[in-house]
Amino acid sequence: MRVTLASVHNNILANLNKITTDMNQINKRISSQSEMSKISDDPVNLVAALGYRSNLAEIKQYQENLTYGETLVNSSDNSL
Repeated sequence: MRVTLASVHNNILANLNKITTDMNQINKRISSQSEMSKISDDPVNLVAALGYRSNLAEIKQYQENLTYGETLVNSSDNSL
């Protein structure tokens, strides 16, 4: 197989384009400070991340309920 200067240039250009695309994706991740910007980036870990987000929302609601209950008990205690 004959390797011409044009084929070498085409290979270099294709590699540079791939590197540029990869760098753009990395820069998007860095600037957005998130590992996953789209569902297709990492579907398996996205499911876990959504589960963690749901758990955090539940914990936040528990904390709010506890604060409300504590305020209610303190108000009742003070009035008695």
